[in-house]
Amino acid sequence: MRSSSDPVETPIPAATPPVLVVTDAGRLPSDLTSLGGRTSVCIPPRSLSPSVAGSFATAIVDVDLGALEHRPAMLAKLSCLARLPNLYVVSAEAADRLTAQANRLGAQDVLVRPFSSDELASRLARIETQRARPASSDPGAEHLHQPRPPQAYEDNDGIAQASRVLARVFRQVQTGEAPRFAPFHDASHAFVGALAEAAQSAAGMREWLAAIQSHHSATFRHSLTVTANAVLFGLHLRLRQADLERLAMAGLLHDIGKAVVPLAILDKPARLDPDEFALVQRHPETGRDLIERSPDAVDPELVDAVVHHHEYLDGSGYPHGLKAEHLSDLVRIVTIADVFTALVEDRAYKAGLSPPAALAILDEMAGKGKLDAVLVQQFKAMIECSRA
Repeated sequence: MRSSSDPVETPIPAATPPVLVVTDAGRLPSDLTSLGGRTSVCIPPRSLSPSVAGSFATAIVDVDLGALEHRPAMLAKLSCLARLPNLYVVSAEAADRLTAQANRLGAQDVLVRPFSSDELASRLARIETQRARPASSDPGAEHLHQPRPPQAYEDNDGIAQASRVLARVFRQVQTGEAPRFAPFHDASHAFVGALAEAAQSAAGMREWLAAIQSHHSATFRHSLTVTANAVLFGLHLRLRQADLERLAMAGLLHDIGKAVVPLAILDKPARLDPDEFALVQRHPETGRDLIERSPDAVDPELVDAVVHHHEYLDGSGYPHGLKAEHLSDLVRIVTIADVFTALVEDRAYKAGLSPPAALAILDEMAGKGKLDAVLVQQFKAMIECSRA
């Protein structure tokens, strides 16, 4: 008698490359039996290893990702599939959260149930075609695929590269690996170059911002938008290229500590309770701890921005209650970009404010001595000019 953990083969012509199906269902799910003439081998997640994955051309993952969120060893097993063309299958319930979880693990595409056999075959063909394309100039790009259209951010090189390095670090943290930050240098350079070009026209900026908003993860959307607002501010201030790239890297890194916060909290469709909020409030220091774990050196000024982007000039911020004399210009700019972005973006529990309303709040905060008044006025001028 065959046990539920034994491989289950579907007898379809063996001439085509086999598809590995990783499932916790105990057998091949009925909606995955029609693979367009492909042989499939079904295994449970615990049987997965790099050597097993290396024996297949394509992988389908159909496991309860929510149940695995606090099992790093099992998540590490799934992450070895990032080298293959891979398709994650998730349920419609909590699809956004599960899709974000899949992408942390290196999903190339995500298919939400229910789906037709034609759609399944089409998605498989698409991921295999994508992976067959020439490699990106990013040496780690083969690990970092994100879902394809309608994810327009993938069509923008600056946004796509930034998204990939963020996804890689989130995945490394979740699977217990030492996070690598060296790729953020190239990503920041690409981000600044692409954004500077887009900023030449109103249409270019609309397309850029729409591309960011197409990202599936609210956390990534926030980090990418903060980075864009910080770099645009730097362009407005006519900062040097090196300073613009430092701003971009600070923006991309500023919320990296949220990599350890469960997705159920990050993407909660309601206000956080006090315990959840306290956990999220630890992300600046957690970000510093992650950077210290990395074998890659990170500029202390950038670490300062990661740890202190929630500090205010009057000492009322967190985590250390620092006052103005201890807060650098880089920290002040990232803080303004972060506050403005948080005010205007939609959340599951609130609609975003209009830019004028958000700017009024920045003005009020500057008047109370929380934000740099001179920088706030210059930031306002930039936003108002872009809306003219």
